[in-house]
Formats: sequence, C-alpha cells, structure tokens
Amino acid sequence: MQVRKYEPFIVVETIGEKLSGSNGFNAVAGYIFGKNSTTEKIPMTTPVFTQALDPELSDVSIQIVLPSEKDISRLVLSVYLPDPSQETVKLRKVEGGVAAALKFSGRPTEDVVREKEKALRSNLMKDGLKPRMGCMLARYNDPGRTWSFTMLNHVINSCRRQLGNMDPREYYSYVSRRIPCEFPVGNHVTIELKASAPIQCSIFYRKKKNMADSKPDQPLMPSSSRNLPDFKKSVKLKYVKLGYHYLITHGMYLFLTPLLVVIAAQLSTFSVKDLFDLWEHLQYNLISVIICSALLVFLSTLYFLTRPRPVYLVNFACYKPEESRKCTKRMFVDQSQLTGTFTEENLQFQRRILERSGLGDSTYLPEAVLNIPPNPSMHEARKEAEAVMFGAIDELLAKTSVKPKDIGILIVNCSLFNPTPSLSAMVINHYKLRGNIQSYNLGGMGCSAGLISIDLAKHLLQVHPNSYALVISMENITLNWYFGNDRSKLVSNCLFRMGGAAILLSNKLSDKRRSKYQLVHTVRTHKGSDDKCFSCVTQEEDSIGKIGVTLSKDLMAVAGDALKTNITTLGPLVLPMSEQLLFFATLVGKKLFKMKVKPYIPDFKLAFEHFCIHAGGRAVLDELEKNLQLSEWHMEPSRMTLYRFGNTSSSSLWYELAYSEAKGRIRRGDRTWQIAFGSGFKCNSAVWKALRTINPAKEKNPWMDEIHNFPVDVPRVSTI
Repeated sequence: MQVRKYEPFIVVETIGEKLSGSNGFNAVAGYIFGKNSTTEKIPMTTPVFTQALDPELSDVSIQIVLPSEKDISRLVLSVYLPDPSQETVKLRKVEGGVAAALKFSGRPTEDVVREKEKALRSNLMKDGLKPRMGCMLARYNDPGRTWSFTMLNHVINSCRRQLGNMDPREYYSYVSRRIPCEFPVGNHVTIELKASAPIQCSIFYRKKKNMADSKPDQPLMPSSSRNLPDFKKSVKLKYVKLGYHYLITHGMYLFLTPLLVVIAAQLSTFSVKDLFDLWEHLQYNLISVIICSALLVFLSTLYFLTRPRPVYLVNFACYKPEESRKCTKRMFVDQSQLTGTFTEENLQFQRRILERSGLGDSTYLPEAVLNIPPNPSMHEARKEAEAVMFGAIDELLAKTSVKPKDIGILIVNCSLFNPTPSLSAMVINHYKLRGNIQSYNLGGMGCSAGLISIDLAKHLLQVHPNSYALVISMENITLNWYFGNDRSKLVSNCLFRMGGAAILLSNKLSDKRRSKYQLVHTVRTHKGSDDKCFSCVTQEEDSIGKIGVTLSKDLMAVAGDALKTNITTLGPLVLPMSEQLLFFATLVGKKLFKMKVKPYIPDFKLAFEHFCIHAGGRAVLDELEKNLQLSEWHMEPSRMTLYRFGNTSSSSLWYELAYSEAKGRIRRGDRTWQIAFGSGFKCNSAVWKALRTINPAKEKNPWMDEIHNFPVDVPRVSTI
C-alpha cells in the first residue's frame, strides 16, 4: 500500500456504469480525439479513472486526466480547454491532496475491485488513516491489446486530511527518520508505509501516441536493486534546479574557502624575523598607513551613519467580535430577503456567490446590518469603528506593556469610512496620546492599504529615532452595505466582513530581543495611470442613487498584471542567485537569440517559508496558488482566514499571520511574504523575517481557542 500526495489536475468525465466497466469511455475519448468545440486533438494520458462516490460503489463516473499545461479557467493567461460537444461530458478540476493506493495485476473485474477496495480500507484504518466514502480504480492498459495477467491497476481511496496538513519540514524529518529518501522522475510523491521500502516518486501523467504504445506503470526501481540509483532514468528537472540552487547559493563560500586556506598557509611560513621586517616596512611608509587607516575609519563611520534603521514588529493584535455578531450564510440570505430591497433574481445571485465564496458560518457583521430592518447611520458606523479599533489596540497594549504616551507615530487606514474628526483623531482622544504625535489617516486605498501603512511607518521611523509606530488596519461595513440591485455591487456584500488589526512597530535596538519580526522589504506597485486599472474597483451610485462598490469583470486580469509588476520588482531583492540567473538566461535566450522557450517563473518557495495572501475571495486565492505554484500548506492560512473571518479587507493579512503563529509554524529565521491588492489599482508586498520561534502556548490571538478545529475541508459549493 502507498500513500500519495497528488497535485491538482483536470479531468474530462462522464457517467459510467460500474467501477470495472467501460461504458462512457468512448464519450470521454471522443473529447480527446476532437469531438469538442474547437475540434482540437488533445494528447492521451494514462491512467483511465473510474470513480465511485458512494459506499455501495454504484454512483460511477469515468475520467481521463488532461495534460497539465491545459486549463479550464478563463481568468488566467494559459491554454484554454475547449468545451465538450456532448452534454453528458464535463470538464472538472480535481484539487488533489493525499490518497492511498493499492496495486494489483490482472483483469479488474467487479468482484476483484470490491475485494481490493475492502483490503485497502482495512489497511488504512489499521494505520490510523481515515478513508473517505467510495473509491477510484486506475487502469493503465488497453484491455483489448494487453494480456490480462500483465494488466496493472490501482485502487485509490482519499485520506487527505492525515498527511496533507503536515509542515513540510516536519514531513521530511518524519520520513527521513524511518526510511531512505530517493527522488526519481515523477509528478507525485508516494510514501511506502512499510519501513523497509524507500520513498518513491511514481509517474502520474504519461503521454503516449496511442493506447497500444502504453506500458504498465512498473516500479521505478527493480526489487533486486532498490537501494541503488537507476542511472538509466532521467533526473527530474526540479531536482537539477535544486542542486544548481545550492551550488550558486554557497558559491561564495566555495570561492573564499580556498583563498583563506592559501593565505593561512602563507602566513604559517612567516618567521619572527619576517614579521619584524614587515613592521619596519610599515614604519618607513607611515604616511600611507595613516591615510589608509583614516579612509577606512571614515568609510566605516559613513556606512553606520547612512544605513537604514532596522524596523521591528514588536507584536500585533487582531480584533475578534462578540459572538452576537456572528452571521451564518443562511442568516445572511434570510436577512437580505427580509430587507425587502432585493429582487428574487438578485437574492438567488447572492446565494450562489455565497455558496462558492469559501466563507464559513462564523463570520461577523456589525449590529446595524444584522438589525431588522437595518439601521445604517453615522452613529452606528462610529460605534463599529470604535469597537474594532479600541478592541485591537487594548489587546496590543496589554501584550507589549507599552504606554500610550510612548507612541510617537499613529497611522490608521480605512478605505470607505472617513468621518470628521478622523479615525486617527478618535484614537488620539480615547488614549490621550501626546501632543506632538505624527498622525496619519489613509482612506480610499482598498485592501492593500494595510501594507501602505506599514511602508509609511517604515519611512517615518527612519527620521524619528527611538520611536514606536502604531498602525491600525480596518474596514467599516455599516455605511457601506449596498441595498440596490446592481449585481456588480452585490458581490462585496457577500464577501466583506467585520474585522481589524493593530500593529506596533519600533526602531529601538533595545526592542529587538522581544520583537517577533524584522521588516526586510516593502514593494509598492501602482497601475493608476491605466484607465482600465483605475476604474476596475469604484465606489459609485447605481441608477437609482444607491451607493456601492463596483467590481469590474476586468479585476482578475488587472490584478494579474499588477502582481507581475510587483514580483518583478521584488524578485531581485529576495530570490537566491540561482533563480535570478535562470530567469536572466531565459530572458536572454528569448529576446536575444529568439529561442522559443516559455518565460521562466521563479520559485518563490526558495525565498519564503510562509505566504500571507490577501483573502479577497476564493477565485483570487485559486489563481495565485496556481501561478505561484504554491502547495495547500502554503495557502492554508489564507483559505482558513477567508473561511473563518471572511474578507476583512486590509487586516486579513494579520489574521493569516496569526493563524501561522497559532499552528506553531513560525520559527526563527523564517521569511514571510505578505501580498495584497487594492483599488486604484495597487499591488503591495511586505517581507518579514522572524526574530524568534513563536510558541503557540504563549500566544493570545483570535485563533487560539479554536485552532484545533483547523484546517477544515471547504467544498467548492456549500449548499445553503
């Protein structure tokens, strides 16, 4: 038995008759061979899947895996898959995950398949893994052209939540303590549960010219030589890249080590007389020695005076509203219906958005929106703002023991609520901050305003020595709930929820020991000079004068362009030299030598251990996961934040970082990339380096009392 980690893939499928049957194969094969909207012929792959989703193994579909370079999404710049010509044939993206497989040979009759499925389920339960309902049969051979006794088959059962959430560092430590690691060619990792067997990578997609040319999926290493490398196999490119990365990263040491050895060998031959002669030589050239020494002292002093002051994140706090503010998806739909302002069609539209949003049933809305009828007013909006800001600040001051009078810089960002006096003035008045405080109130900058505030604080801390900077990121829902019937404005109702965060920054060297992180880089990208980018997120009136935030259909394309610009700027600052050289070599080959090569996408997992991607919605997270080639583990903080708290705008990044801390993932030296998008259109990044290992037992954040319940499975569609 093997436990495997599958990457996401796409299948073409139709209804089958039984697990061992072939009914429906001609329909899905027809799609491959050109029966589609563009008559495109698509390369054939193995295996062919038949999948049963019920305990009786009777609800069956038959599937063929499509090439990995194809995509069903219309939101990314990739090769689209044509639509099927037959109504019974569908395209579907399989999210991948962890599954167990049992190999067997021979013709897979229904009785044999059921027997193997029971054996696999029994073995899983014995090993402490929890199998799901149903199973999948993978067949690798053409039954009409292959002897039955040579046929290779796999029975597969999903057991995803047992290994899929393990920290990769713990995972590799786990397997290396038990069995030797070997990584031949393949697209998914398989883990032999028997301690005597090695870790292998078997091939999941195998292109072939026709079914007759396919061969059984033989073990990667013969049983007689499993402890020896098979030099006849090609090495997978990513492992060549990994070795190349290590070579370039440690190239300086490889160069300096021999040089230092030579210098040390030369000095070891010096006698006392040689040292005396050297001293006399320096005395005869005293003026040159003094000039060189003075220049060295001057340059050292200049360096220490002009280098940027370090910026430390002492601590942060996220606001967790009262239980009475919780709003389930069902409650949201019922409340929307009771307002009496939405048409039946738009109520159904909001229901469909919610079902596919990735939000759970424990998000929060302000009292004014939950009331029947809703009573949005300036008083209620101020009430919400005070609850969020003061709740987060009180917790932060208690964590850090910093007195309000010690705060020298205050920055508050809230895009859609800008009262007079300002939100920053409300904070100064409530906490009686000092009279010479540098205060700023940022509005209209969207969900990326939190990182703009961090960048502004960083620059202010360069000119104000020995200072604390308090940053507050939030959004106000009360006065910005849309009560009209313009669908482009209703999406924000479904996604945005109540929340906020307070962050304390310092440039005091004495705070380094107690601080959690050091700010390494901030990169800001603004695409506002382009009209399409500028107008893709706009607050405006609808045809009957009701104000809401319009989300353009161009939003995903604009966000992708802004992200590309941002990471192009960030890449040289954070990527190892090996990745930069590969990118440069690809660019030179493409532009200078006109080589037909794909643009090289750097592997940002070599630069960062953790990713905090703004939880704007499920579609945004899906596309970033794919384009940045991130794993489920990397995306987990963002997806769980969206599920538990919804889109809390600029503060969502801090709920995600708090999730990573609560899970015990943050270790000293780890690098975290925060990235967010905002109206205008903006894409901003911040890079943090952990100064110490975060102990979850000593933390107080909104996840701690329920972190044992996460992660959870978030279905693609959650029926309300």
